[in-house]
Amino acid sequence: MAAAAKAGLLQRKSAGNTDADIEIARRISAALHAPPSIPAASYQFVWAVGVTSEGQILAANSYGIGYIPDGVKLPGQVTLVSADEAISPAERGRWVNFPFLAIQGWAQFHGKTLRAIIGTPEEVKPYKSSMHAEELAPDDIPADGTMQGRSRLQVIAPEAAARLEEWADVTLYEALPPRPVQDAPPDAKQTMKLWVETIKPLLRTTGTNGPVDHLTKLIAYADHMQSVELYKAYTAPHVAAQRAAMSDWIYWQHVSSICQDATNPVLGSVQA
Repeated sequence: MAAAAKAGLLQRKSAGNTDADIEIARRISAALHAPPSIPAASYQFVWAVGVTSEGQILAANSYGIGYIPDGVKLPGQVTLVSADEAISPAERGRWVNFPFLAIQGWAQFHGKTLRAIIGTPEEVKPYKSSMHAEELAPDDIPADGTMQGRSRLQVIAPEAAARLEEWADVTLYEALPPRPVQDAPPDAKQTMKLWVETIKPLLRTTGTNGPVDHLTKLIAYADHMQSVELYKAYTAPHVAAQRAAMSDWIYWQHVSSICQDATNPVLGSVQA
C-alpha cells in the first residue's frame, strides 16, 4: 500500500500542477516567514511565494533587487524573481515593496500561469479576488526557518559563485585586492545607520519616489557592505570563513550594480 501511494505521488508530481507542488511551496513560504529570512531591523518586510501551473516555485521579497537576508539559503527549485536577468533591472526595480506583484509580473513576462500565491491572510488578502491564495496560519511558521540550498551569491550570480568555488584554498587570497596599509575594523553603528536609511523611503505614505530612493540608499549600503566583507576576508581565522566573506563581498558588488542599473535614466530607470 505504501509503495502504491508513493508511486501515485510520483506520477502526480511528474504531471505538474499537483498538490505536492503546493505543499512544498507552503513549507518554503512558512520557512521564509521565520528567522533568518526576516531581517532583524526591518519594516513590513514580506516574502511572497507563488506556484505556476507547471509547478515552478517563485519567491520575492519587498526589499531591493536580488536582496536576500544574511544567512538565508534558497532551495534549488525556487526562482527568486528579482534575480531574473531576462527582465530589465528597471522593471524589477518597480516591484520594490510589492512582492506579490513581482511574482505576477514575472509570470506575465514569461507567459506563465500562476496556480496559487502563498502568504499570511493579511498579505494575500488584496489578491484573493483575482487568484487562488493559500493562507499560512501562525502554527505553520517554524521558530527557525533555516533551509538547505543555494547561497545568496549562487542565487543572483551563479557563474561568479562557481568561479569562487573552483578557486583552490591555498591561493584563495589571490582573488582579493591588496589590503590597505591602514585598515580599520568596520563601524557597526555606520552599518546600521546605512541600513536604516534604506528603510526610510518605504515608510512614506505620500510621494512617488519611494522605490528609486530605496534603491539609491541600498547602493550606499551595498558599497559599505563590500568593505565590511573585505575586512572579514582579510582577517578571517581560517579559509572557510575567508571564502564565506568573499562570497558576500561579491554578492554585494552584484546588488550594487543591479540597483545602479535600475536607477540609471539612460537604461530606463524605475521612475520611467
